[in-house]
Amino acid sequence: MREGSFFLQYDADEDCLDVSFDLTGAVQERILNLNDFIQLKTNYPCTRLLGLTFFNYTQLLEANETDFSGMEENEPFLYDAAMNLISQYPGYLFFELTDPDTGVARIEIPDVSRLIGG
Repeated sequence: MREGSFFLQYDADEDCLDVSFDLTGAVQERILNLNDFIQLKTNYPCTRLLGLTFFNYTQLLEANETDFSGMEENEPFLYDAAMNLISQYPGYLFFELTDPDTGVARIEIPDVSRLIGG
């Protein structure tokens, strides 16, 4: 897959934004629930962001901040891996980490030209 390849789909009826960054489908996925409304898809060693799913996307955009309370159930290394993935390309295009230590962020509308260009 070429850097910058992605699939972006928004379902208005479900208010769900689904983004995939690995279009090959040849990787075993691990899904991390950041909270009830955000799923992060990664490869099994948690070194590559494969995708993101946002449920109630417009509500997340309107909220001042959201927390990653769903990560409390996971091992600490998974929390660290998730924070690392969303703080680098392409994850940082969707999140503004306001407090990475406690897992608080604002949801961003991604600039498609930055998704393409890296």
